[in-house]
Amino acid sequence: LKDIYLGRREKNPAYSMSSFARDLGLSKSFLSRIFSGERPMSMKLAIQVSTALDFNETQTRSLMLSVLQAASKNAKVSKKVRAILE
Repeated sequence: LKDIYLGRREKNPAYSMSSFARDLGLSKSFLSRIFSGERPMSMKLAIQVSTALDFNETQTRSLMLSVLQAASKNAKVSKKVRAILE
């Protein structure tokens, strides 16, 4: 997600985190907490982001698997998700 923001900012230096948050339907502070790792992304938020960014099925699936992997405290599950992502 942060890479998408940085890519947009690279194309348009005036593009701010506030603009990106608005495009995603989030507050700037909430997006900032996601970027800093203070707030993990939920599956609901992953779907919202995928919709807002007009992700295709593959991009949506990848984002959702990333969310599952980050949320998994079970090493076995995390390993399986990592294998799917690779």
